Amino acid sequence: ITFPTITASLSGTILKSDGTTFDISQGNNWYANMNIYLQSSNSPGVGQELGADGSYGFGLLPGIYEININRYWNSQDDNDWWNETSWEYRQENFVVTGDHELNISIPIVTVSGIVTDSSGQPVSGAQVNFQGEDHSGNLDYYSSGNFVTDANGAYSIEILAIDDVGYFEIHPPDGNTDLMAFSLTDVPEFMSDTVFNITFPSVSASLSGTIL
Repeated sequence: ITFPTITASLSGTILKSDGTTFDISQGNNWYANMNIYLQSSNSPGVGQELGADGSYGFGLLPGIYEININRYWNSQDDNDWWNETSWEYRQENFVVTGDHELNISIPIVTVSGIVTDSSGQPVSGAQVNFQGEDHSGNLDYYSSGNFVTDANGAYSIEILAIDDVGYFEIHPPDGNTDLMAFSLTDVPEFMSDTVFNITFPSVSASLSGTIL
């Protein structure tokens, strides 16, 4: 078996749309990583973790590549609640014929707000789950998150810009029987920084009994 001669390359930096780098650090209560993968029909897929400055570099064979960039982040707060977000940026049909530099700007937006009950009181420990996507030409974006509101009922997350939210669910804090889980159907497009406040509905019915 003889390895082929590398006759092409792809390198560059991957930054947020505001020009800043992504945090890929790790600590006792948080973890973040970011990877880039290249796939082509004429060679096996290759991947690597981004450098702290957002840099990457591959030696390649000429071909048409699909570029996938994945990010995963989670953290644990003082109440042992875990918050996590993940997203995937996909670019198809990128032609590599020689040495190429490709700097990629990722369209990151911040979604924040306060979760309250029907009387307007903030709900601490409410759990929010969502997933969405966006498709534009040869670009595909996917974002998802699972996070818990803080002591003031507030939340703030960074995600890829998305215009189609598949689901957006809110669950009451663990052990809370006064609030009910529900799904939102009228969710805005998250194409720019968005303040999105959420209110639990009033509970207007109940079901109880005994199982023997």
